[in-house]
Amino acid sequence: MLPTKHKPIPKVADSTSWADRVRISDSSTHFTLENLPRQLVGHRLKVSEAMLMENSDQWTRCMVGFFPGYKMPYHVVNKIASRVWKQCGLEHITSTANDFMIFRFNTEENIHAVLEKRPWMFGGKNIILQQWHPRF
Repeated sequence: MLPTKHKPIPKVADSTSWADRVRISDSSTHFTLENLPRQLVGHRLKVSEAMLMENSDQWTRCMVGFFPGYKMPYHVVNKIASRVWKQCGLEHITSTANDFMIFRFNTEENIHAVLEKRPWMFGGKNIILQQWHPRF
């Protein structure tokens, strides 16, 4: 039997660019910042109690998590937390630029139920958890 030659598979031109594939399309991820007037050198910005409490009602159902000494990838945390806490009312997970994870639940009672079962480990790493508060 003679060996057969394989024809190379022709490459199909991709109609979308990489930028189009990773572009954020969810408008809830876009934020705008209010401009603050320029202050004199040495001036200290004071955050009022009213500013701290503004929109705090939407955060009362959130829990903050942090992995001390380790940066856990978002997709790993999302997968584990969704699997474990979905039945506890977990609605959404967000990560911050300084490696904090914010877990939003459907009720404050469900946050307390999760906190009562701590300590928690994700992928063999301890996660420190607390309910969100305005001074976070």
